[in-house]
Amino acid sequence: GLLNIGANKRHIAAISKTDMPDADVAAVRQLLYGMGFQEPIFELNAHDPQSVEHLVNYLSELSQKEEGAGEETYHS
Repeated sequence: GLLNIGANKRHIAAISKTDMPDADVAAVRQLLYGMGFQEPIFELNAHDPQSVEHLVNYLSELSQKEEGAGEETYHS
């Protein structure tokens, strides 16, 4: 399955294009919950820069915590 690829890795969910008229964010959330994802699940909207900013801030904080704990982090 999808999650078997990185079974020992942290998985972070982001739902993109939530601003589209036919976006069914609630259904996607249910799908993600069914696959084992937990909060936070980020909803990205092209018309709301803060939606991306929330994800960036979360990843930055997570990276700082892991580096402080001596864990390896991978940046692109």
